Amino acid sequence: MRSVDVSIAGRLRQTPVLRQPVPHIVVSSKKELHGWWPGKRECTAERMLVNPYNGCDFGCIYCYANSMNWGYFKLYRQTGLVTVFKDMDVNVARQLDSLDVAACGYLSPVTDPFQPVNSRYRLSERIVRVFTERGLPIDVVTKGIIPDEVIRLLAQNRHSFAQVSITTVNDGLRRQLSPGSSVSTDDLFYNLTRLSSWPCEGRQKIHSVCRIDPILPFITDDRRELRHLIERAKLCGADHIIASCVDIPIHIKGKMLKMLYSPNPKPRVRYEKLFTDRIDGSLHAHIDYRRELFSYLRDLCVQNELSFALCMEFENVSTEAMVKTASGKLKRVTSRGMNAEFMTGCKNCEGIDVPIYVRDTSGRSGYYTDHDGRKRPRFGPAAACTGACLTCSFPQCGVEDLAMGRTPNSRKDFNLRDYRRWSKQRASKKQSALSL
Repeated sequence: MRSVDVSIAGRLRQTPVLRQPVPHIVVSSKKELHGWWPGKRECTAERMLVNPYNGCDFGCIYCYANSMNWGYFKLYRQTGLVTVFKDMDVNVARQLDSLDVAACGYLSPVTDPFQPVNSRYRLSERIVRVFTERGLPIDVVTKGIIPDEVIRLLAQNRHSFAQVSITTVNDGLRRQLSPGSSVSTDDLFYNLTRLSSWPCEGRQKIHSVCRIDPILPFITDDRRELRHLIERAKLCGADHIIASCVDIPIHIKGKMLKMLYSPNPKPRVRYEKLFTDRIDGSLHAHIDYRRELFSYLRDLCVQNELSFALCMEFENVSTEAMVKTASGKLKRVTSRGMNAEFMTGCKNCEGIDVPIYVRDTSGRSGYYTDHDGRKRPRFGPAAACTGACLTCSFPQCGVEDLAMGRTPNSRKDFNLRDYRRWSKQRASKKQSALSL
């Protein structure tokens, strides 16, 4: 394949396919920073999500991207091509420079920021630098090798941190689950070691999270191996553990079941009988299986003096609630999050309190040169803000919309337009008096 037809601004254009280091295309984009998606939410803290790439050559068989059937993710599903968003770092810089209120960056929510194609374009390093130069924290999530440059930048903000996904200590099995990855399990644990030993400014170490996410029933749920994984993560310097159990999007049920049976053709319970809890568009493992698994992990983390949380784990409930989305529409919710039962040792599900940031017009946080060459005040953390927006009743950051604990069924998906609106509100006399 030398080229591919891509829809850009509603028009089909023939786009060259580049071969190195992996087959990919490069496109321009006006993608905007945004928060979590509408509907169910367990993420306690607000984040600004950044995806410089769509699709991922690690090829994890359980990846979210396998179920996405729109935009460039659809192209990835159909052709295996990764999409690179040209000059994404410049785009992010312009958007951040238009704000006076911002949240921690999140790199990336779907596809890995340090996958092979990043070695050519280094968009991830450049995006981390954009946040750091402006005084803003950023969270990187990967199952690749974190470059030294990124760790050096993370060390410059006391609220920046990293999450390393390690699904199993069995290297052969992990490679089977991520067939496109050349990274070893030892490399992943070494990420945690490097993060914990890197010299930092204003704190003892970079906060690091080990994600056992997702756990595959009867494949990576062996209790002895899970204990080994958590104990080794602790030894390497991890501060926090996040876990989840894989779910099956209904529209790719056949493909997912084939994937689960591949490494274990004869599980002790047929997967069709285990995945019986339907929550929205996905099938989840029976609540009894998940509750027993998460209880074991939580207790193990307590024994090892690690904080613990779940990622997007829900159970069905008999009562219904209505949640408002960005469009103003109401969406029916018939499930509730399980972190209230299992999260321990922390207020936020990533094990660290990261406040909302506001532009420090006093200059105490220093200055930077923006994308237009102007000298601008850097951002600083809002006073007394823990960043736990989902449970917040009194917004120390001054942003009323983020006090989601007041009205649990309020809107929880925010976008760049919201951040600009909050920035205008902060420019008023009342908001500008907010202390850092």
